[in-house]
Amino acid sequence: MRTVMGELMCRLRRAGTSWTGMPDRQWSRRLQTAPFRDGGSQPWRTNYFAVLISAVTATIGYGIYVGHRKKVEAATVPRKPETLQLQENSRWNWRNLKPITIEEAKKRARDLCLRIKDESGSPGLSVAVTVDGELVYEDGMGYADVENRVPCAPHTVMRIASISKPLTVSAAARLLEEGKLDLDKPVQEYVKYFPVKYFEGKEVKITTRHLVSHLSGIRHYSKTRPDDKKEEEKESDSEEGWKKKRKGEFDLKEYYIKDPFPSVQKAVEMFCNDDLLYEPGKKYLYSTHAFTLLSAVVEEVSGEPFTKVMNNLFHELGLQYTSLDENSPIMYHRARYYKKDDKGRLINAPYVDNSYKWAGGGFQSTVGDLVKYGNALLYSHSSGGNLPRGLHLPSTMRMLWSPVPQTESWDRDAKYGMGWSVTPRQINYPFCNAKRFYVSHTGGAVGASSALLIIPDEGEDDSPVGTVVTKPPPLGTVVAILVNMQEVGLKGTAMEIALLFQRTRSS
Repeated sequence: MRTVMGELMCRLRRAGTSWTGMPDRQWSRRLQTAPFRDGGSQPWRTNYFAVLISAVTATIGYGIYVGHRKKVEAATVPRKPETLQLQENSRWNWRNLKPITIEEAKKRARDLCLRIKDESGSPGLSVAVTVDGELVYEDGMGYADVENRVPCAPHTVMRIASISKPLTVSAAARLLEEGKLDLDKPVQEYVKYFPVKYFEGKEVKITTRHLVSHLSGIRHYSKTRPDDKKEEEKESDSEEGWKKKRKGEFDLKEYYIKDPFPSVQKAVEMFCNDDLLYEPGKKYLYSTHAFTLLSAVVEEVSGEPFTKVMNNLFHELGLQYTSLDENSPIMYHRARYYKKDDKGRLINAPYVDNSYKWAGGGFQSTVGDLVKYGNALLYSHSSGGNLPRGLHLPSTMRMLWSPVPQTESWDRDAKYGMGWSVTPRQINYPFCNAKRFYVSHTGGAVGASSALLIIPDEGEDDSPVGTVVTKPPPLGTVVAILVNMQEVGLKGTAMEIALLFQRTRSS
């Protein structure tokens, strides 16, 4: 293009004519005539050939200018986030990262685990990762028992804390699929000993749907609202310096209950007469006690003790090392639990009995069992057609893994679904933060922390560029991490590890 324009400029100047076809006064004295190829000459005023070239050139230039203006205007018009969904295969898509090998992913994953272990001062950590249902990485580091120098391994059994909640929701979902449970009936129709509740003098209805999404208004471990300015008074513990600690969830007395609860009903009686903190369905309030009431619903609907229902589910899922966190039975490979004192030194966590909260935080497991459970859900989410039925129906999984209005989550971009934190797919602006669809749950217990992350594939475009998806479900990545130290955030590390192994699918 530059060559053509240069040639035209030369011809015009040789002809003594400007871009508009008018005489160029600067050259008019020197070029009174315009030379032709045959060597002759004519006055510039009669050089119609030059004028014609100028007109054509001006027309082309104006066309280029108009086209450029249209592109600029189109680029400056704000685009709705939804329109960007059509550009997910563009070069700025975060999934189009350079593939890496399995060995490189394992090396980096181990480094991430060692990093969080060292930062938190956790004695031991175990991790497992599956991609498309295949176990690609499992590891253990540090100590399951510091005093006896027992190494931590993938088969080390630890408390899974609030990851017990998704397992309990699976038990309730089975009853829903069998037509025995109605999520929208008042819980009193199933649990006769749970009293009618009132909020601000008005009778209100609590349903199972409220319980599984933390919208029931039932308190957590504290009897005051989280947003109340007045701090709850508590008695001092025997540990020296306890009063100087900041008041947090692990400072609440109900975390450290040592007495066993012989039945779910006894556990429900611990909070059933307390006032609701919010009106049901109006405000999100994370509540482990609400899941204890859910276990009572499961028990009454199934006609069997809740503990038996869950043990049957563990057996059906093939979770060999998953069980109730009971202190008396001999449990091989069980870790010991730890915390830090006021000076940051490692000490043994106090003895607790979690029978008052089986459903919401009373199970123990291994990372291998957790990823197996994750793949059972992943298969159920994507199965259908001629494939054998999974643990749940696909419609049930869509319900469990859909964000519920009015809820919140520990993930800034997520909401709570039914027993899971759900992060919807989001691509708002190029080269900015992009979120894919995934579900997760974390847990914190006395002496232990946990994370379980599931990233389902959403079609062929979900895999890195160049990947041909021919495998049957489950399709996606599952990551489980357990540590024997309380108050350790593991979700971010789990996500980083998951993204590493996503990049191995095209290598």
